Amino acid sequence: MDHDPFMSAGFPTIKELGCPGHFIGADRCLWRRHTLVGDHIISSIGNYMSPTSNKFQTVGGGVNDFFETMVFPAGDFRDSNGCGCREPVDVGNPLKVRRYKTEGEAQRGHEQCIEEIMEAYFRKLGGEMGFSDS
Repeated sequence: MDHDPFMSAGFPTIKELGCPGHFIGADRCLWRRHTLVGDHIISSIGNYMSPTSNKFQTVGGGVNDFFETMVFPAGDFRDSNGCGCREPVDVGNPLKVRRYKTEGEAQRGHEQCIEEIMEAYFRKLGGEMGFSDS
């Protein structure tokens, strides 16, 4: 197909990336998901195996924070090498942070972040096209 009507209408692309998007210890996380949605990065990690105790350790401050999702602006990130893998992300300024106890919660939370970003694009696009919720 030569012409993608969704892209030309302003819909963002969604691209799953094969590398972690944040957390310096992500190489010790047994669960990772990293998605580029338009100009946002959603990075989720979890099941962090402590290098000193060989036990799962929390990634947040809470006793049940075994998984974490962060949302960042993509900035120049999305233009690097076609996939963004192994590129730094400014983790000092996430737009959103969510933490979870289980892998299932983290997976649902990651999906929810994707949906929220897509909804924001649709609202913006609808406003530009003269649509409203009423």
